Amino acid sequence: MQVTVNNLCAAIAIAIIVMPATDLVAQQVSGGEGAAEETHTTAGVDTVTQPLDPKVMTELVAELESKDVTPRISAALGIARMGPKAASLAPYLIPLLGKYHASDTHGNTRTTVVNAGDPTLSSITLDGAARLALVSIGAAAIPTLLEAVHKQGGGLHNILRKIQTPEAVPVLLSGLQDENADVQAAIHVALAAQGSYAVDPLLICLKDEKKAVRVAAAFGLQGRDDRRIVRPLIEALHDPVAEVREHAAAALKHPRPRDPVAVPPLIALLNDPNARVRHNAALSLGFFKDVRATQPLINALKDPDAYARRGAAQAAGLARLVTAVDILIVLLRDKDNVVRQEAAEALGAIHDPRAVEPLIALLRQPYSGELGNARLAAARSLKYFRTEETTNVLQDAAMHDPDERVQYELKAYLPTSQPSRAKNPDGARRWQIPSRSIRE
Repeated sequence: MQVTVNNLCAAIAIAIIVMPATDLVAQQVSGGEGAAEETHTTAGVDTVTQPLDPKVMTELVAELESKDVTPRISAALGIARMGPKAASLAPYLIPLLGKYHASDTHGNTRTTVVNAGDPTLSSITLDGAARLALVSIGAAAIPTLLEAVHKQGGGLHNILRKIQTPEAVPVLLSGLQDENADVQAAIHVALAAQGSYAVDPLLICLKDEKKAVRVAAAFGLQGRDDRRIVRPLIEALHDPVAEVREHAAAALKHPRPRDPVAVPPLIALLNDPNARVRHNAALSLGFFKDVRATQPLINALKDPDAYARRGAAQAAGLARLVTAVDILIVLLRDKDNVVRQEAAEALGAIHDPRAVEPLIALLRQPYSGELGNARLAAARSLKYFRTEETTNVLQDAAMHDPDERVQYELKAYLPTSQPSRAKNPDGARRWQIPSRSIRE
């Protein structure tokens, strides 16, 4: 019988049902002999020959349910050493995640110190030990984690994305049967974190008849520098489901060298009825820096939807579109503050002197929380214009701006005799890296 694409994708999704017990160790804790690895990826499948002894399981369950935090941490670390053979204990680990129990006698989950016999694990929280154990169990823990996401909402994405084995892919795909939005989002993140072994099954699923499978596949292909995905993603740009087009457009900016064949269909998506699709198409075109996209991106800066204008502004900065400067200056007064921020960052990347006065005007706008990031972007972009005027403006802002983040960003402009009054405020860390509009 000939196997169709849809049947093959379904077979991948349900493979875990007939898959033998496997050694999916994602984190190996070697007591007293080695360090704990954050993520361990296995390329093959090792058969676990011995199931968990019932007596050992009973003892571990008792420790995991103890009122004392110390035996609970010790039990979780023991499970981490066992790996996937302890899969039946995964449900008992979920209640230990991020929980503080009033009956704990040795402190809470954030301060507990346990001598685990390994210097690298001499201090570990209850939450950390439970996470370590779940990642060590590997793909076999995924159904339990997804069930917890369904019941409790998000918060387990970081555990799921650290389970990186070929066996995790079919288990994640099978979880798409749950239509819960939190579960679907968690699966998307986990699929995107998988290694190159996930590309082939994701490309197959990109043509699946089910919407949820195609959306997950398109999302999972994002961030991959793999030339194999380019042509299938271009085909997915015509998918009837907007989410598939949205994620496919975003994924096309990663494979290098960037295939110019993708430019015309991405340009066509700038007229897509969905604003998120238009946003991602514009942003990807910014990475291509193809002259054919210049005028379409300038037109996209006038998109009636603010989210789409944000993507176009970022793209203008990435592509250094000098011909977009006049429109970007207009966008510094946009009714959407994020558009104003993206326009300010793009003008800093383009370095056209026409932007100086408008950026100064934005920086001198009265401070408000809503306008804060746009003013901060203006301050950052003005640093690229090394003129006497901009230096004076930035020195004044470094000393007197009401936003501490601006002061912190511009502390290098303070006179040597004037120490900075600004500490590193919340949110300032993201501004220590290059602007998003000038990163690739």
